[in-house]
Amino acid sequence: MASSETLIYGDAHVKLSGDVLLCAFRERDEAAKSWRVTLCRSVDLGRNWQFDSVIEESLEDDRFVGAPFLFVSPASGNLQCYFDSEKQAALRGCPGHQLIGMKERSGQGDSKRDWSSAPSWSKAVDVLDPSVQCNSSYLLRDGMATVATTAAYPTAIVVVREGGHPASPH
Repeated sequence: MASSETLIYGDAHVKLSGDVLLCAFRERDEAAKSWRVTLCRSVDLGRNWQFDSVIEESLEDDRFVGAPFLFVSPASGNLQCYFDSEKQAALRGCPGHQLIGMKERSGQGDSKRDWSSAPSWSKAVDVLDPSVQCNSSYLLRDGMATVATTAAYPTAIVVVREGGHPASPH
């Protein structure tokens, strides 16, 4: 990782996938007023790390993206990354709100593969009940997703998240 007085790191989440250790984290560039979710990988149990990819970034209007959570889909085997996103909310017409976005890609963890061309990430999708609408009296601040399966439904997922109360002060 680059060393800079204007870069601030946080929200790290580590996932063992196959024989590859993955770490997703938030980067804040104070000088550029930008946010990004970055993925790094280690094929030697964390002794050495390499940059893998930028999962999501928000370069415009200082909109937050962060708090990544890595998960391997039991249905597809794809690597998924869930993250907080003011950017997703703004694209949905809800500036000032925050949603949980999710991107995924294939090929989650094999130390023997050619990592020089990591698979690309899908377009972000909202992780939100479609009946929920944003408006000025209801502040959506979904965030800090944790994803799991249950023994009863091993191919279904459960997303647990924080949220705001609909009434002020939220």
